[in-house]
Amino acid sequence: MWGSECGAFEPGDIIRLSNGIFSYHKNNLVLRAGKRGNAEKVGEFAMLFVETPNISEIRWSRDPNNPKKFVQESVISPHSQIFKPLH
Repeated sequence: MWGSECGAFEPGDIIRLSNGIFSYHKNNLVLRAGKRGNAEKVGEFAMLFVETPNISEIRWSRDPNNPKKFVQESVISPHSQIFKPLH
């Protein structure tokens, strides 16, 4: 989520995103409602959950074999316990 869209939600909220926009900005994946999309809270997590893998921790690049797809290039955080840095 991006900008003012984030202020409407709290950690643990379950959100339904319709007609949203996916983009790649400054080596981060971005998901937002945009002008035509709609994001609404539909519930809350009522059980423990794991916040990994953190997709924002991964640096993505376009797949040379298919420029419409993104592939993992490297891990931004050298401290990641889920995605060990690529060498």
